[in-house]
Amino acid sequence: LKAKFQFQSLAMKRLWKGIEQIFEEVAPPPPPIPEPAPLVAGLEQEWADVSSWLEPGGDRDSPQCPVPEGLGTVTPKGVRGHEGSTESVTEAEVDWMATQRPLIFDMAQLSRDYGEKEAAQMQQAMQELGVPMAVAGVLAWPGVGSRWPRFLAWWKQLPLPEQPDGARSALLGFARVLGRVRTFRALALDDVGLKRILSEDEIFPSGRLRDGVNAAHLRRVVDVHGVSKVTAVRLYISNMPKIGGIDPSISLHDDWQTTSIIASGYASSGKKVHLFELSVPAVESVGWTLYEVAQRSSEHLGAQYADHEQWFKFPSPAVPQGTWFDSMLQRTERYGLYSVPHLQSRLRNIYVFDTLSQLQTAVDPFVKVMAERQSASSTRNEEAQP
Repeated sequence: LKAKFQFQSLAMKRLWKGIEQIFEEVAPPPPPIPEPAPLVAGLEQEWADVSSWLEPGGDRDSPQCPVPEGLGTVTPKGVRGHEGSTESVTEAEVDWMATQRPLIFDMAQLSRDYGEKEAAQMQQAMQELGVPMAVAGVLAWPGVGSRWPRFLAWWKQLPLPEQPDGARSALLGFARVLGRVRTFRALALDDVGLKRILSEDEIFPSGRLRDGVNAAHLRRVVDVHGVSKVTAVRLYISNMPKIGGIDPSISLHDDWQTTSIIASGYASSGKKVHLFELSVPAVESVGWTLYEVAQRSSEHLGAQYADHEQWFKFPSPAVPQGTWFDSMLQRTERYGLYSVPHLQSRLRNIYVFDTLSQLQTAVDPFVKVMAERQSASSTRNEEAQP
């Protein structure tokens, strides 16, 4: 694979693509994708009342506990650090999104993604605002379809000459107004695992590690079962067999402690927790908080998933007594689908925790802040009760 990145000519790149295709054809067949359940009604959203397209939350919700100074790093040479963290979403990033799903308005697919009722509401809203069908195809991208009221809020304020005339230009425009987010992914890795990620230039969902599973298979899982069901299964992971046992999603966390605490459960004497600091387009992730994903879960997983709390406590080797997390903040966890591509251009740093005790010490201030927030939230709720 290292040789792949040394090919400079277009002809050699095309040759490599042909070789990749041959390998995919002779690879073991992937596990079957189960048939989807009947379409569900979906949720009704008050789209006309949404006036802002900006991402909710953000740095104002941060616990303000930075990465400790002096932490070891294995950041590759050539990484630009923080100098590119505020740059605009690039054409190449939008091209990657458009290759994962055709930007075509498809009511059947939208119904699988969000339920028949919400898909119909999307269609009606587009018609009311006079959004051309060629532009409406932008809803096919999960990062827009899951934010469709915010997309329409952005569209409504555009002067007519500035309105995009196609789905791709609409995706690019909306991606750029949403901007980028500084986010993290921690993984327990040995040297071989780290080298593979860097050579692939992307962070795969765990489903890609299964024999016979390629990027095309992950796309089919999302298409067959829809965005809402896939994210519900990601949240309640014991239900993974309901989409064939192959996870096409990946989590990112805007608080580095969250992902590091989770990764501590996979660390061992041979695998250290590696913390990847990234700058990614917000629109590359699904636009729901964990609480919003949970609200949709009962439609796909059963009535036992109908009740949800704002706060949940997660025990881990790093914090055996458990860490409190707020499910109503986007920064707690943002779900991506398919992959985290273009790693070299998005990577800002790779930190390494050499020992579990080092990780425990590093996350302790965050754990205390979150416990204080949960306690204050509980007190407010109790005082508000009659």
